[in-house]
Amino acid sequence: MCHLNFLQKWPLIIHELTSNLQIIREAATDEGALDAFVLIVTGPSGLNPVQLMPSISIPVLVLWGDEDPFTPVDGPVGKYFSSLPSQLSNVKLIVLEGVGHCPHDDRPDLVHGKLLP
Repeated sequence: MCHLNFLQKWPLIIHELTSNLQIIREAATDEGALDAFVLIVTGPSGLNPVQLMPSISIPVLVLWGDEDPFTPVDGPVGKYFSSLPSQLSNVKLIVLEGVGHCPHDDRPDLVHGKLLP
């Protein structure tokens, strides 16, 4: 039954993949795209959150997808950010159910609801 469901959705999957690839292709042809990509891959990683977070005094809302395959909430980075609300009173963590690495892309409605209640 699962295979049949997948096969029925195949045209939609192909359409979504094609649309996403078109967006990537268009962005890749922009002037400066190669320079931007090289900078992202080879540039400095930026400030370390362990050093940065204690110096932030304004409210911080961390939205984390519970299905993030790259930085899972139970991985080292996720565990660090999960521990912050108990260490810093200005930090609030919300784990979003059924959401992956890019909550703003996966569930913009859910993210907007958390940012603009």
